[in-house]
Amino acid sequence: MALKDELISLVEATISPLGYRIYKLNLSERKKMLHLDILIEKGSKRLDLDEIVEVSELISNALDEEDLIASAYMLDVGSAGAEKNLRINELSEYVDMYVHVKFKEHVLKNHELQGTLSEVNEESIKLITRVKTKETEVEVNKRNIANIRLAIKY
Repeated sequence: MALKDELISLVEATISPLGYRIYKLNLSERKKMLHLDILIEKGSKRLDLDEIVEVSELISNALDEEDLIASAYMLDVGSAGAEKNLRINELSEYVDMYVHVKFKEHVLKNHELQGTLSEVNEESIKLITRVKTKETEVEVNKRNIANIRLAIKY
């Protein structure tokens, strides 16, 4: 098993009992130093600094105990972020959340829209958005989504 796969297995086993999951794990060398960068998430919940610190300590202890990385390394654990990209197969977790969607083909004469994700099914999503001054619910085929991420409503 490759080192990255072993790291993913170890980190998942460490954080999944607490409801967290890996959003992204990257192992790279920068300035002659190995860096292990891990972004975590807990469904649609926004993580606070205390949670990041707690999870970081758990991961650090597990890595020290298993000793998978032979050389010195820097560990950086963070949140996937308030505007993280969403995975199509996990969209049902984000119903009632405000999102930004880019389309492959225009929808309502727009290449992208922001709005509240109101419904998700096998084939499509429904988005409540504003078109000029009118609130409109738009159904979008999942195959037409180029990118979807959380957005901050101002």
